[in-house]
Amino acid sequence: MREHPVAAVANRFIESALADRIVLDHQALQKLCYLAHGFHLAITGLPLTRERPAAWPYGPAFPGLYQKLKPRGSSAMIRPVRGDGFDMLCAPTLPPGEARDVVDAVWSKYKQFSGVQLSSLTHDGGSPWAMVRGHGGATIPDAELARHYRGLLAA
Repeated sequence: MREHPVAAVANRFIESALADRIVLDHQALQKLCYLAHGFHLAITGLPLTRERPAAWPYGPAFPGLYQKLKPRGSSAMIRPVRGDGFDMLCAPTLPPGEARDVVDAVWSKYKQFSGVQLSSLTHDGGSPWAMVRGHGGATIPDAELARHYRGLLAA
């Protein structure tokens, strides 16, 4: 299994939101990508994305995705996120398979939550973000994400 660009994961969520006629903002998109990465680690033992989430002061975020979405502000995410390098001219997509299945399952479970509600979910006291947030934007370790999300799956 290979790691996917975080833009491909984000684009799958954008596709799903448009299909379900749900307004998705930048904050919600960041948190959904984070949840999908965590659950993918818990289920497969492998990272979903090439980029790792960072523990920013206001929650977990993918810095590269943040930079791509920053110009959109808080507007609804209705256009695909562009890729990097050779993918720059076209929006990357998440191919069918286990990774897409995990992303779709996360969408199914969490699509009714707003960005603020998703943010609250990722800020729980024992969350991986809470464990490293005081370390100046440190990367959230995959091992901690896997442990945390395995616990959520078991509950």
